[in-house]
Amino acid sequence: MMFANYETGFRFGPLGYALVEQRGLVRFKASTYLCIVIFVMRWTQHVRASRPVLQSAFDAANHIGDLQYAAFGCNNLNSDLLFSGDHLPDVQIEAERGLAFARKAGHGLVVDMIDTQVALIPMLRGAVPTTQCPLLLPALGSGRQGQSPRSDISGPE
Repeated sequence: MMFANYETGFRFGPLGYALVEQRGLVRFKASTYLCIVIFVMRWTQHVRASRPVLQSAFDAANHIGDLQYAAFGCNNLNSDLLFSGDHLPDVQIEAERGLAFARKAGHGLVVDMIDTQVALIPMLRGAVPTTQCPLLLPALGSGRQGQSPRSDISGPE
């Protein structure tokens, strides 16, 4: 059984990377690199170690016109920047760049994911009080004092 066997996974990740490189499997580069980052590197290495691989995944996807993997690469880069505690103004610039790319690519799911990241960053910077953050309004009761978060929904009486 290989589940939770990170050492074995860590050995297979570089093997996949090497196969793609050595055999010139250009059409599989982006997906292989992105999977290595998500399923291997994040569990076995510091989050910053995955950035060059994410950049390679994005470049490979762009090279062959695979906008889906390029957009997912943007989303994962933003996650890595947030996880690693990078300077938030720089993270915001990168997140907005990724959001513009995903919108232009027409990838709605990634647009929604990056839009959430973009909305989170000003809150982390202290620019938006948590009671006004659109992501948290349902959880905080839309900022209404003394009301439960879901008191605006009428149910069976």
